[in-house]
Amino acid sequence: GWGAMTPFAPLCAQDSLSPGSRTLMILAVAPTFATASETLFTMQFAARVRKIELGPVTSGSSKDVRRLEETLIAVRKSLAASEREKQTLETQLSSQKRRQHEARMGKAKEVEQLRKTINQMQTKMKKKKSGRTSPGSPI
Repeated sequence: GWGAMTPFAPLCAQDSLSPGSRTLMILAVAPTFATASETLFTMQFAARVRKIELGPVTSGSSKDVRRLEETLIAVRKSLAASEREKQTLETQLSSQKRRQHEARMGKAKEVEQLRKTINQMQTKMKKKKSGRTSPGSPI
């Protein structure tokens, strides 16, 4: 079964693990004659994997560091642009709110002026009406 693939597994495992990492291997073995060869292959595989040395932890190549620094610069530029856009939008929003408030206040003054005009007209009509009618005449 899996025994034929076992010699290549440590090489694959070595490529997929990073230096400084910790690994854990759990083996599934059975103490029966029917699975003896599979258990033997599993034990041999574990012995080979145990010998893998990942090497010392490195801080990364200068190429990786340079790429990360460039990414950091790009992210900072993007953040600065976003902050400028945010300030612009906040200024526009504030101006819009101020214009809306002024418009509402203008409408409120207009409504108040119209009410005064209506009251004045009603008062004038009452005076005219009361001046036309004499005490003994029909309305």
